[in-house]
Amino acid sequence: MQLFIDESGDLGGVKSGKRYFVVAGVICEEEEVSHTLKPLLQEFDLPELKFNRLSYDEKKLALLKLATLDFSIAYSVLSKNDETLKE
Repeated sequence: MQLFIDESGDLGGVKSGKRYFVVAGVICEEEEVSHTLKPLLQEFDLPELKFNRLSYDEKKLALLKLATLDFSIAYSVLSKNDETLKE
């Protein structure tokens, strides 16, 4: 099993302009994912799968192929408006 973690946003305080900080993790069998992911990366000519770089049709194709895989997802969303986070 492999764990892949990514984040979005930042914890830069009120000046950052981002309201949320998100951390997500995917647990999967690396070999199984590799057989699906590598051809997608080649097709989209990308070093990594970044959905903000894909067209709507490419996103649909990627999600259809990734949906066939066995994986688990965990995530945490932190709101910068939360007083505990501000401390």
